[in-house]
Amino acid sequence: MSNQIIHSTLNVELAEIILRDVLAALKPHDAGHCIQITDLPDDLLEAVCQNLQSSQSDCEAYVLRNNPSQAWHITSTKLVERRNLTSKKLVVFLPPGIRTSAEDSFDISTFERFLLGDVYERLQKDLKGRLRVELQKTVEQILRATDSTAEQKCRYLLAVAKSNDPEQAIGASLYHLGLVPDPALLSDPSTLLPRLSRNQKAVQALAAPDESLFAKIQSLGLEEGKTSRALFRFFSDTESFEPARWLPTLADELTFDHWDFREKISGDVEEIAFTGLGMSRRNEEGYLLFDAQHDRQFRVTWETNPPPFQCKSLASFTIEMMQDNIPVTEPRTVKAGTSSSKGRSTTFKDLGKFDLADGLYYLRVSAWAPGGVLLKNAESETFFMKGITEQDEDEDGTSDDVTG
Repeated sequence: MSNQIIHSTLNVELAEIILRDVLAALKPHDAGHCIQITDLPDDLLEAVCQNLQSSQSDCEAYVLRNNPSQAWHITSTKLVERRNLTSKKLVVFLPPGIRTSAEDSFDISTFERFLLGDVYERLQKDLKGRLRVELQKTVEQILRATDSTAEQKCRYLLAVAKSNDPEQAIGASLYHLGLVPDPALLSDPSTLLPRLSRNQKAVQALAAPDESLFAKIQSLGLEEGKTSRALFRFFSDTESFEPARWLPTLADELTFDHWDFREKISGDVEEIAFTGLGMSRRNEEGYLLFDAQHDRQFRVTWETNPPPFQCKSLASFTIEMMQDNIPVTEPRTVKAGTSSSKGRSTTFKDLGKFDLADGLYYLRVSAWAPGGVLLKNAESETFFMKGITEQDEDEDGTSDDVTG
């Protein structure tokens, strides 16, 4: 699907969700109730307003414009008139950055502000639900591994869900996430995360400012040959390193499966599993409990399948404490080592310096190949942390351990 079709289809999908939300918000109110909706892109608010006006006989809906050009557009002066005269419910959409001479007449004292909430997140859930279960798990892995916005994720999921061949589209549609299309992404499930990591680093290298085209391509680590030459010709003609501009225009012979890297990917870490969080008590809600004032530290253990010493590409692990998908501690590095044990571990004992509030947290452990290539990661169960205090400055809190 072309970018334009994806954009139009995305607006249709989002408009349907928003329309349902607005109707639900209006239902309990009597005629004369007024609401205002902000923070929508221009083309999307136009679509929602038009649908609302044409489908609801008990509602008037308008987009505020200084220079109206459509039947559902209205000036601020006319809007105030409709607010005072209408016998229907009234909805106004305020475009981003609009300034009028009558703003005080339709502020939140007279127009209830309607908050849209997690529209993109709900659409993501809906789009994933349209895929086969095994593909749902795959796209969830991809979305967790990429640094993309909620809108980009929806575009990607839409491209996959609407494709006649969703399995092939999972790799071919990566440009919606800011990555090079990779039709062969699923050819070896064990290399999924390493391929995504290498892809992301390649895009970042090509987008780096103040570097010559030759230097950018040299930094990719490609074999000398046709791929390097083809990329040089492509960017010479494109004259832009902005990913949003060049990624959708790549020819078939320049998709990521044709990039011949000198170092081959070996994604032999099949699974990471936490085997212990060093906590035994649980709070009233059933979460594992760590009381920093009394417990002071906790030891975390995990295993890989196959064991680390059998993973040829594995160099190290990092482990960090997370909250809402954001790291709240510095990553601790644990070397893969040469022990035949499946287990590795580290101890968290310097949490006071991070000034963490009481709340729910979890741990993320990541396996890395040399050069910063992500092989796989895993997340622990959620636990509750209570009473973080300043820790002894002499405690260094680092530990590279092997669990027997």
